[in-house]
Parts: sequence; C-alpha cells; structure tokens
Amino acid sequence: MKHYSVPVQAPVAEKPGWHEDWLSAFDALGVQFLVLDARRDNKLLQIVQTHPSWAVDYTDGKSVLFSRTGALVQAATET
Repeated sequence: MKHYSVPVQAPVAEKPGWHEDWLSAFDALGVQFLVLDARRDNKLLQIVQTHPSWAVDYTDGKSVLFSRTGALVQAATET
C-alpha cells in the first residue's frame, strides 16, 4: 500500500460548495484514511462522522483517525 501525506483539506475546503462534493475530491485522490484535527478541521470532521462510508478508528480528543468502510470509486484507483 502506498502512503502519501496530502494536504487535502485546503484544496477541498477552499472550493465553493466543497461540502457538497468532498467525497468526489477524496475519491479522485484515492483517499482511504483521514486524520483530522478535532478543533481545526471541525466542519469536515462533522461531515465525515455522519457519512456511512467512513468509520472512526481512533480518537484522543485532539485528533480523529477515519478509515473508509465503503468501496472506493474504481476510476480513482485504476491506472
């Protein structure tokens, strides 16, 4: 498995309407795990927490680790 640290929040959150298309942006990048700062990433954290394709794997009150539970869009992973 390849691992990349990608500053995803900035390009996703700065786009108008980002909250409507965040999953497509993550699919395009092949994102399977998210580590979010509980305070700084609060808006995205709330959205991801309520989505059925993501599950909390770990939290310590300062950060939250999510993993994708749903299938990643095939186009994002095929090359």
